[in-house]
Amino acid sequence: MSADETSIYEDHILRHYEAPYHNEPFADATHRQRVDNPVCGDSVELQLGVCESRIVSQAWYTGSGCIISQASASMLVEYIEGKSLEQLSSFTAEDMLSLFGARLTPRRQQCCLLAWQALHADSTCHRYVLRTRFGLELIPWSAQGTNLRSPKSPLWYSYGERTYVELV
Repeated sequence: MSADETSIYEDHILRHYEAPYHNEPFADATHRQRVDNPVCGDSVELQLGVCESRIVSQAWYTGSGCIISQASASMLVEYIEGKSLEQLSSFTAEDMLSLFGARLTPRRQQCCLLAWQALHADSTCHRYVLRTRFGLELIPWSAQGTNLRSPKSPLWYSYGERTYVELV
């Protein structure tokens, strides 16, 4: 294993994987969203308790997959408790990667962003991720009158060196 590969398994990541935060079904959830990665088989279902003031009072998750997808889900549910839905709507992919804290290859970034995709799946703000050899960049979707809110998994399409993924 190279030095870069071992750095993704830092202590805080292993702690979240081995003793995850709120990794059980949450019967009283007001919001549920599951996202699967068809390429590797990872899955995450976020289960949120949102009160009338639009604050996340409780956040739980269930899922299966690699250390990165499950540890990042644990980190995310711990982070989002107590935050308003408005605050979370501006929580970007880069914020999620920063929260995770380890440098990841583009393939591993997909694992890290799985729970983030579930968080934004019901968002009214459609977003795209532009993935190039230089990393990730969020691009707002601006097509008027286009309904893109129903896919259960990301839609991937390429243009030259760029690969776009729709996260709705």
